[in-house]
Amino acid sequence: MRIKNWKSKTMILALLLIAIAVSSYSTLAYFSYSEKAENVITTGKISIEILEQKDDGQGNLSDFENLINVMPSMEVSKIVRIRNTSSQTAWIRVSVEKVMELAYQTDEEIDLSLIQINFDNENWIEKDGYYYYLHPLKGMELTEPLFTKVKFDGAMGNMYQDSQVKIIIKASAVQFANNGTTVFEAAGWPDEGLN
Repeated sequence: MRIKNWKSKTMILALLLIAIAVSSYSTLAYFSYSEKAENVITTGKISIEILEQKDDGQGNLSDFENLINVMPSMEVSKIVRIRNTSSQTAWIRVSVEKVMELAYQTDEEIDLSLIQINFDNENWIEKDGYYYYLHPLKGMELTEPLFTKVKFDGAMGNMYQDSQVKIIIKASAVQFANNGTTVFEAAGWPDEGLN
């Protein structure tokens, strides 16, 4: 009877050790299990530049330089285009600001409408103070000119003599891929122009 009792105790002890070993193994496996996954996504970069050129009247283009001695009723060549200098296709928008600094003090108000710009309304649309290029601009391509001429109205009087006129161009671009089907649906425009 003692042997039987001893075999029972040994059997219970063995089963208990097996149960402890199995539960320890499961716990050990649970605490030692780990997994790591890394996903690398590289984004594209959009970059643009503003081109300001002039036409010499015979179709030859050169960089636009400051002009002096401009008179009322004169029309000057100033061709503004944007180049996509990246490899990614982009949507483009541009802001244009006319600024005049009078040479002499006066109480009269400056009339900026006397400076007339011939904007292209086929490829560019003005909305909310910006001119939006209607076509996606592929990498290394140029837009159609936003404008090509600036005219100084003949009604400019003596108060504008020796004054300085600035036409400030700021351009920005956002990606075309997965960013709306038109330039007006595109998201991500910066608050200020990039250039």
